[in-house]
Amino acid sequence: MTEENKTEKQYPNRISATALFNKINGELISVTSVPLDKSQHNKDYYIARSVMYNFGENGDKIEGNILISPNGVVTDNFKVLAADEQSQTVYESQLNTMAAEKITSKYPLTKQLNLLVSCVNSLAADRDLAKTDEFLALNEMVDYINYCVKVNQTKKEHYANDPTVNYISDEDAAEAMSRRMEGGIHEELGPRTITGGRVWS
Repeated sequence: MTEENKTEKQYPNRISATALFNKINGELISVTSVPLDKSQHNKDYYIARSVMYNFGENGDKIEGNILISPNGVVTDNFKVLAADEQSQTVYESQLNTMAAEKITSKYPLTKQLNLLVSCVNSLAADRDLAKTDEFLALNEMVDYINYCVKVNQTKKEHYANDPTVNYISDEDAAEAMSRRMEGGIHEELGPRTITGGRVWS
């Protein structure tokens, strides 16, 4: 059995595709569903590699990059992983969003503001804040927020220290994006459309 037949038998949903890497530092940029011999990528920005890739739901992922030595020697240092071969990826931003949603599900911003205003009014009225319902409610809210923030931090530390999880902090994500765009690739890709305008990313 040839290696090609073996690949087709193990991964029947994979098709011929092109993986594009940053020409300066070898970071993965994207994978396109166009075979390498038909790819029209800009060779000034990319190093292209032919890969067999599954683009379906819960499909493949490329792990690694291309190593570029100081003297220009290029070495492939990546592999295509099927869904069951991939480590879990957790972004810090996802945890922050979950924590924020948990807080606001119990204390919507309007309720937070109303509690604060009520306490300020009580203070202005020179009342004994420690005994007012508003102050007790404010303390309850602050305690809950602090609890959620603490739990969120514990989750971050757990994922960061778990060897089976690929934890990506906001700082790491920003640095990775900067590396992928190094060398002017953002100019090649152009701005993306967002609500109210366009942004370069």
